[in-house]
Amino acid sequence: MKKNKKRSFRYSPFFLVLIVMATIFLGIGYAQVANLDLRVSGTASITLEEGIVISDISYLSGYNSDPNIQVLNHPHLSIMESTITLNNDFASHITYRVTFYNATEYVGVYDSAVYSEQLGYDNPEIVFDVTGLRQGDRIEPGQSRELTITFKYNSSLTSINNNVLNSIINFKWDLVKPVAQIGNTKYNTLQEAINTADTNGNLVEIKLLKDTKEYVKINTGQNVKIDFDGNKASNDGDYPVFEIRGTAYLYNGYVESDGAQGALTLKPGGNLVADSMHVQATGIRQALYNDNADTLIKGDSYFANDTTQRASVHNVNGGRLTIESGTFVATGHAAVYNQSGTLVVGVEDGTAHHNSPVMIGGTYGIQSNSAYKFYDGIAKGRTNGINNTNHVIDGMEVDCNIVSGTEVIDNRVYKIHYPAITATVTFNANGGSVNESRRVVERDMAIGTLPNASRTNYIFDGWYTLRSGGEKIDENYAVEGDITLWAHWSKSERVAESNGVIYDTIQQAINAAPNNTPTTITVLKDTSEALTVSSSKNITLDLDDFTISNSGANPTVVNQGTLTVVGGLISTNERHAAINQEAGILNVHSGVLTTSDRQAIYITGGTVNIFEDSYLTSSAIDTTSNTSTLRSTVQCMADCTLNIYGGTIIGKKQQAITNLGNMTIGTKDGNASQSDPTIIGETVGILNEGTFNFYDGIVHGRTEAIEGPVTDSETTLEDDTTLIDGKTYHSKYNG
Repeated sequence: MKKNKKRSFRYSPFFLVLIVMATIFLGIGYAQVANLDLRVSGTASITLEEGIVISDISYLSGYNSDPNIQVLNHPHLSIMESTITLNNDFASHITYRVTFYNATEYVGVYDSAVYSEQLGYDNPEIVFDVTGLRQGDRIEPGQSRELTITFKYNSSLTSINNNVLNSIINFKWDLVKPVAQIGNTKYNTLQEAINTADTNGNLVEIKLLKDTKEYVKINTGQNVKIDFDGNKASNDGDYPVFEIRGTAYLYNGYVESDGAQGALTLKPGGNLVADSMHVQATGIRQALYNDNADTLIKGDSYFANDTTQRASVHNVNGGRLTIESGTFVATGHAAVYNQSGTLVVGVEDGTAHHNSPVMIGGTYGIQSNSAYKFYDGIAKGRTNGINNTNHVIDGMEVDCNIVSGTEVIDNRVYKIHYPAITATVTFNANGGSVNESRRVVERDMAIGTLPNASRTNYIFDGWYTLRSGGEKIDENYAVEGDITLWAHWSKSERVAESNGVIYDTIQQAINAAPNNTPTTITVLKDTSEALTVSSSKNITLDLDDFTISNSGANPTVVNQGTLTVVGGLISTNERHAAINQEAGILNVHSGVLTTSDRQAIYITGGTVNIFEDSYLTSSAIDTTSNTSTLRSTVQCMADCTLNIYGGTIIGKKQQAITNLGNMTIGTKDGNASQSDPTIIGETVGILNEGTFNFYDGIVHGRTEAIEGPVTDSETTLEDDTTLIDGKTYHSKYNG
């Protein structure tokens, strides 16, 4: 019996395979999560990756039907196809029990079972009924659930034209991923996690695991600290995202509202610390409404309001608001509106800080109807920076000159009011992306380390003072005032990168690699080249989903050294996709394709290792009757070694593999080392005239699975016959 890496299930030959694909609904679609390998020969194995998978299928009952289903594991899509046969009797039916196992740490919710018509359902006369599971039924982590499925004739039929159904059934599950976590306990909503907090002020620390859309209440007496971990809480209804009556420390995340209420609402007695939070309201309310509560805003926070009627931050009814740092923007009102409360802006020591508050309002940067303290920061507004300097009762304005002026932002004139101590630097990626878009720095001091910028197919040339031209700056640049710095770019036609160096061709990168030193080369775009890896090179070629092709007289890749190919595709339409020569070692973790009459991989010497994440096809044809020149997808000559640990190899016009040297398929201990190698030939699957050790795998051939002797095998090889597209294929594989 063959062992799999995680978990294995075994069936008797009477238990037949019906299900072809188990998928999980992940928010906006379905994704395949398990590879079923179920065989009529007496064993059935399933590798449990994370997901909800089929762990058992058994025949229950039937009437006037044939339970002998023929099954094939599709070699490339990893799905199962089945055939149901009913007799020409309207009452004919057949029923199976299907068991699901939840191999995830999440709750699964059953959705539906449907035919996958695009993948092989071809008889609308036969329908099915599912019982035992209803839409919305749950399966807990590590638990199993069952359903029964009955195939029968469509009740609308008046005559039977076709009693055979080639079917693919897709069972769909909704995976409910937890939203929040306390210690090792996970919760489906953030509110559920908050509800664990008592009302005695004992601190509960919560981590947000994903974006959530809900109305969250923190009640009087509760004390929670929430690490958003870069995630977002939002709401678009008639409630705020957060209503805080207790104590809350929110940091490192996003809160957004586009409904009838604000993003954060503080009720009397509430207490909030917002640390490096991005809070935005696009509805008709404020980003923060502080009603007779205590709020401290600090860190790299950003509060914005896009409405014309409300401030970004509104302090009312005796509220106590302290703004230590952050950026505050309001489109049509004051950025910070202290209507009737206590307001402190900046740090009380009066020292300029790199993260001094910046307030930009559609009317005023700061509007206050009562006295407040302004120690440090920048206020800008189209009407004025602040509405009344007489209300500033303490801070830097008392003993220093006020700097006033105008600035044009988006064609609008803003009046500026601030102590002349800080400046805002805006980094404009100029068509690319940047990991830091805004920075507040101390005036006349060095800007410090500059942010990184990137743009597809471009090389970053640095930061400049103008969009075009200007001065290139470095970390020693002294910022004299608010400024926008622009990323400059050069168009890149280069195709490969290695050790931080960009190359015009992959061959240049190979040639530059140190001899006898493992070197990784990353391909940056599709390219057409003929590559040679010499005997002194040890190269890992990361194709990163790109394609290397060649349509000339030379193979796409000739390897004489050590070459590992990962991801992407190597292809050709005239010659070989890859040749391994001399003492070369070629490790294949990618696609290899030829549409010519040559081999996908031609091995004249050395060693080729083919792994599970590979897929090889060719249209090679037999040019002579001499077996030494028979062309196949993979051809191993007399002095070569070929090891196949997994993957799929298909010969579209000829045999998949020709071996004249030393070939091993699978691992000698009889265990699947990665996944079952699958070999399919249009004629024979494997033509062998050399040494052939066959420990694990599946071989199909239209005329014969294997032609030639098998030198060594862990267990007795078995033969079986499967009908595919009206042609008879012989399967030979380790049972």
